[in-house]
Amino acid sequence: DPAADYHAENITEHENRITCDIVDKAGKRAHVTINLFGVHNIYNAMISFIAGKLLGINEAAIVRSIASYRAKGIRQHLVEMNGQKVYLDFFNATDGSIKAALEAVAAMSVPAGGQKYAVIGDILGVGELEE
Repeated sequence: DPAADYHAENITEHENRITCDIVDKAGKRAHVTINLFGVHNIYNAMISFIAGKLLGINEAAIVRSIASYRAKGIRQHLVEMNGQKVYLDFFNATDGSIKAALEAVAAMSVPAGGQKYAVIGDILGVGELEE
């Protein structure tokens, strides 16, 4: 929302990252690189940026810190296994997190004739609607 204190513009999804400009009310821009899949991660980067600014941290240091983050373990982590890309995102899911993960996978490129698969287990965050 351009009327908000901060908003994102020029959002671009790349093969293994997202870039955008975080813009404040005065129109000042900070270009950030987020080394995660899924545009929903822009919200996480924005709140990190804003929190850093409110704490008086140097803007360039905030931008470098956001760019240095790499997923590992079982959360939003892209790994290569036997020549295949595997996007790992295991956690107690909600319908929103499943949608975000599927959108991230949909944005990934595959070689000609390639396939995409999603293996979805329990979605405990939706209570009675799990089935």
